Amino acid sequence: MLWAQYRKDITVPWDSLLTVENINDYPQKLYSFIKRMISFNDYMDEMLGISYILLPSALLNHCAYLQVYGVAGSGKSTLGYVAAKCRDMPILSSSDTFAAIRNEISEKVFRNPNLLLVWDDLDPKVFTEKPDLYRLLKYGYCRETSKISIAGRNGDVIKFESFCPKIISSIHSLFDESQYPELSRRLLVIEMKKLPNSIGFISPFSINWSGIDKLWSSYWNEDRVKSFLEIKTAISDLNLSVSPDKLIVLIDLLAVLVLGGFCSLSEVPIYLESILNRQKSIKEVSSQQATKELIAYLDEEKDKQDRFAQREGKIIKVYRVNPKHLKLYFEWLKEQGRISEKVSLSSVFSTMRTLGWKLEKDWELTK
Repeated sequence: MLWAQYRKDITVPWDSLLTVENINDYPQKLYSFIKRMISFNDYMDEMLGISYILLPSALLNHCAYLQVYGVAGSGKSTLGYVAAKCRDMPILSSSDTFAAIRNEISEKVFRNPNLLLVWDDLDPKVFTEKPDLYRLLKYGYCRETSKISIAGRNGDVIKFESFCPKIISSIHSLFDESQYPELSRRLLVIEMKKLPNSIGFISPFSINWSGIDKLWSSYWNEDRVKSFLEIKTAISDLNLSVSPDKLIVLIDLLAVLVLGGFCSLSEVPIYLESILNRQKSIKEVSSQQATKELIAYLDEEKDKQDRFAQREGKIIKVYRVNPKHLKLYFEWLKEQGRISEKVSLSSVFSTMRTLGWKLEKDWELTK
């Protein structure tokens, strides 16, 4: 029995959901298609997401990595899955060995110079266990310095190119990992949010994606490659007020947006500023999130105690919070990716004191 054939028969062909009659419309059509599967947190996140999928890797000299960030169930893995399908690329995970990833890159580049690496559910702990994987990210963003040398089985030296765009999904704030500053500097971050309960959204796992990668290949014909390079030159001539290190990793994404009709050349300065402000905002919000979560937790605890006292006909004079319960709650927040793993319990306690709480046997706040 052809079990695989039956499995295919219960999926929906992608071309029944994505119709591209004119290849010039491919970027806009793909953008609308993706938004039926994923909910982004901001318009600039959408622009970075779609432009990254469209990037022609073979034409790049520098490329920041794209971290897809958000709480569990927000669609982080979905974006990488869709990108991998649209480009006919593999999906890697933290469990993959360095040798397996090296072989995957070498094999794919040999057959297709427009490599895109999708890395799902990356845990930074893997860098301690497999330091070569960190080297892959540290050196793989600049084509000139992307060759990695490793020792072969017979003592010989093996070199391979690690350069390519990389989409990394993780609940961990990799951009906030002080232990790996080189990774943080190489990351662009987009945030996802859970899909609303709305008619019209589709599951990417119910789609038969076979052949969709041909759209990407058809889009990047010789004329479009020339137009892309001309747009890059035009953007360089705009004398944008941004540091060279930031422009060098954003100029290709901006050129893709102009080429795809998402913005005009005259709008590039506005889009550039918006992207940079959005990146700054994500990182600032990350550092403030622990305080917001703490305040929400304390407000809920006070509300519970008020309701209990009202039922019992008592008057509350002092609110109390169990330190062990508070610790467990913040450990859960870290597991869910709602706060950075770097948030220490001592910093939480310090904020408690700032809010007027005193630590006796329990945390206490006089009403």
